[in-house]
Amino acid sequence: MPEAFVFGPFRLLVTRRELMAHGVPVPVGQRAFEILLLLVSRHGELVTKDELMTAVWPGIVVEENNIQVHVSALRKVLAKAGDAGRYFVTIPGRGYRFVAPVECDSANQPNRPTTAVHGQTATVAAAGSPADRNNLPHPLTSLIGREAEVAEIKAALASHRLVTLTGSGGVGKTRLVIEVGRSVLDRYPDGVWLAELAPLTDSQLVTFTIGAVLGVSLSSAATATEALASALHTKQFLLIIDNCEHVIAEVARVAEALIQACAHLSIVASSRERLAIAGESVIRVPSLPTPQASAGLTAMAACEYPAVRLFVERASALGLGFALTDANAATIGSICTRLDGIPLAIELAVPRLRVLSVEQLARGLEERFRLLTGGNRTALPRQQTLHALIDWSWIDAHQTELGGRAPISRSRPGFAKWKRRADTEAGRCAASAGHSGRSAQWRPDCLAGHIDGVSGLVAAVSGPLGG
Repeated sequence: MPEAFVFGPFRLLVTRRELMAHGVPVPVGQRAFEILLLLVSRHGELVTKDELMTAVWPGIVVEENNIQVHVSALRKVLAKAGDAGRYFVTIPGRGYRFVAPVECDSANQPNRPTTAVHGQTATVAAAGSPADRNNLPHPLTSLIGREAEVAEIKAALASHRLVTLTGSGGVGKTRLVIEVGRSVLDRYPDGVWLAELAPLTDSQLVTFTIGAVLGVSLSSAATATEALASALHTKQFLLIIDNCEHVIAEVARVAEALIQACAHLSIVASSRERLAIAGESVIRVPSLPTPQASAGLTAMAACEYPAVRLFVERASALGLGFALTDANAATIGSICTRLDGIPLAIELAVPRLRVLSVEQLARGLEERFRLLTGGNRTALPRQQTLHALIDWSWIDAHQTELGGRAPISRSRPGFAKWKRRADTEAGRCAASAGHSGRSAQWRPDCLAGHIDGVSGLVAAVSGPLGG
């Protein structure tokens, strides 16, 4: 898939998930964007309602009128920002067809020299200023308590060409990997490039997404990986592949092919589980250290713990005159411990201080799902509430690791029920192995990956695992 589609005055940016009109961003909802991207990428073809539902609401049963609502909103957006011409038409009873002329554009990346490789247009960053050799987002907040992990990852990159960061959702893998990327820019003459996979709903788009980030236009899915490897084989750069868990098998295949074909390429991947390919160095990202429960905890002692420092820095930024004192140190330490030191959980908890005292916040953690909401509006939906994050972890684990054959209920049972399910997972895995024809040897690997992916979240919701 190209980096951008151009039609009329619009530019649809694939990797950035953004619609531009006359060079200005146009607000479009996530579902509406996915519908528009699918229609534009298959311009001239009929896209059925079933195909739209599968691509935009994977694994979820929704009413057909959901599509009509988003299509209607798209038509209004396109008519208002464009020339009100017809962009796509309804095929009654079947689906939709995008009928406006569409051009594919891969010229939106920073300046890069181009070469032709096997009919593909390949462009990779040339040596220049650091700003021209990466697409890493600029951090809006400081990274707290990760000095040891940054040093460990940099050391691993010195001796391994593939490093995978694993850990539970919300533990801060993305923020950490971006920090590492910035710190090693001087090692890679052709730059450090980030491919973000979280928005993908189709594993077949993995190679095209990586190609778009690196400026390699790929036209055929059948030969995409080989063409990408051929285009990059002389380049010396670091590729960061973020949020791999829901397309883990395809990422492993692509990463292995690129590592084997490109002698000077290094890869850092982040995922709930390892890629499980040869030469991989796995580093588990832990939660931030938290203090032991103690009524006598002082402000000075509490500041020794990164989780508390994160809480205090984010709370101080609210503009409420917040300060860590001996009087509130024990309560703040308790909050961070109850949240198991998971950065995202702390980030979701702190804004509640606008309406709650520290003591009320501590008591409110008895109902974490209702309390830990209202995250960053521009974050991915799964990062805006703790409940959404656990939905992502739990459903992804079952779809990916247990084969994804049976529909997964979208009902929201209590987490105690989820925990009981985890306790009996081994028995069900064995039974599933017998029914599916998979070997019993495969199922413990499935269970191990599943436990790795959700254990930290179990702790965040129901207290430390030892409790």
